[in-house]
Amino acid sequence: MEKNESRKKMNNYQLGELFLKIVEIKRRIESGALNYKDTIDALQNVIENNGHIMAKVIKGVAEIRDLPHTVDLDEQPLEINGYMVVSHNGGGVFNFDDRAVTLFSEDIPKNGYQLKSLITNAFNGNMLDFLLNHQDLIPNDCREVYTCFLGTIYQDLQDDQPYIRAMYNYRDCYHSVLLPLDNDFDRCTPILLPT
Repeated sequence: MEKNESRKKMNNYQLGELFLKIVEIKRRIESGALNYKDTIDALQNVIENNGHIMAKVIKGVAEIRDLPHTVDLDEQPLEINGYMVVSHNGGGVFNFDDRAVTLFSEDIPKNGYQLKSLITNAFNGNMLDFLLNHQDLIPNDCREVYTCFLGTIYQDLQDDQPYIRAMYNYRDCYHSVLLPLDNDFDRCTPILLPT
């Protein structure tokens, strides 16, 4: 299937609605209610899928600004059939910035203090889901590896084995997979951590 075939076409009503919104933006710029440059920058961010925009009205004049990409790390993690969440480290709301994340790729023993410390500090499955939904934000370093998210641990209900979720790239698209927690974490399976 070609890329364009998967796109949803707009019907005439939707096209008319879009046109009316553009006319309204033009009217507000002309009246001084919107700043031209801020509006153009915000629209460009929408076109490039660079986050959300928010208009805030101050004394009758709208200010448009970008909202950061935020991840609620405390939110309930994804449920997976046949697995139970046994640990989810949370971490509050994280404003995503690729400079604020790093891949930890030293050889880590399967058990011991270092692994427990990494589980406590690593990003959880909510970050993985956020990145899968915003694949343009995924750091290039994640392209050739299985990026691990140790902050959420699942248990297989049949054999009691602990698992974590990981992200991998296949044909320029990222996907998730479950990996055993007793996996070797090294340069091929690094852990995503806050910087």
